Amino acid sequence: FQYKKKMDEVGLGYSRAHFSSNYVKTSELNSEAETALELYYQFLPIDSVILRPDVQFISNPSGVAQNDAWAAGIRTVVEI
Repeated sequence: FQYKKKMDEVGLGYSRAHFSSNYVKTSELNSEAETALELYYQFLPIDSVILRPDVQFISNPSGVAQNDAWAAGIRTVVEI
């Protein structure tokens, strides 16, 4: 899903990765999948500079069910 207003963007992403049953059996994983959600907003504070802050939620990262994670970041693009 993506929404645009002039040069601004808002986006929402979803992904799910499944681990093979053989890998789950031979490792210490307690989940068969990892799920990630991401929300971002992109804008141009000045000409030639793009900022894109985002926040992510990862459920069962690397197949470990009790360790859900949050991540945040910002991407900066400078066009010359």
